[in-house]
Amino acid sequence: MTEKRMGSTFGPKNCEMLTVFIDDINMPEINEWGDQITNEIVRQVVESSMVYDLGLAGRRKELRGLVYMAAMSHPSGGKNDIPNRLKRHFSVFNVPLPEESSVQQIFGVIFESRFCNDNYARGVQDIAKMLTQMSISFWRAIGKRMLPTPDKFHYFFNLRDLSRITQGVMMAGMFNDPDRPEKKRLPANHGRRSPMPCLWCGYGSMSALASSVTN
Repeated sequence: MTEKRMGSTFGPKNCEMLTVFIDDINMPEINEWGDQITNEIVRQVVESSMVYDLGLAGRRKELRGLVYMAAMSHPSGGKNDIPNRLKRHFSVFNVPLPEESSVQQIFGVIFESRFCNDNYARGVQDIAKMLTQMSISFWRAIGKRMLPTPDKFHYFFNLRDLSRITQGVMMAGMFNDPDRPEKKRLPANHGRRSPMPCLWCGYGSMSALASSVTN
C-alpha cells in the first residue's frame, strides 16, 4: 500500500492519499495503570506521522499521505474506552441505534412487500404483519439477555443481526395455510441460526429465549 518516496519518507503509491481504517480501536486490553499499550503506538503514528525502525535503533520512518479513521462500540458492558490522548486526534461522531418506530417501519415494509400480496391467503398476510414485531422483540431480547463480558466481548448485537434474521425469514418458503404453526416460529428459527456464530455456547438459552418471544 505504501512505498518509499525519498530518504526515510514513505507514503501511498503515485503520491496519492490513503485512508487507514482501524476497526474496534477500543479492543486492546487495559493494563493495571489504565493504559492501552497497543493504542499508544497508534497514537504515536497518528500524532507524529512516524514510526521507529525496528531494525535500526533510533531511525525514523516518516509517513505521509495517510488519513486515519476508526470505529468503536460504546464503552460499556465489557467494552473499553480509548485514552483521551488518542481520542483528541479524531472528530467523534456518535451513531446510536434508531428508534424502534423507525426500525419497525423499515423492516415492516420489507416483510409486507414479500408476503402481503395476492400470492398468499389473507390469514398468511395477517401473520406476516406480525413478523416485524416478533423479529424485533427477539432481537431486543437477545441484546438484553446476552450481555457482553470481558471473556465474551463478542456478545454485541446491532442492526446487522436483525437484518440476518429478516433475510432468513424472507428466504423461507411460506406455506399458504395460515394455521400452520411454523410461520409464527420463523423469526425464532432463523434467529437461532443467524446470531449463532457468536452464541454457539448458549444454544439452550437461545432456545428458551426464542420460545418466550414467539409463544
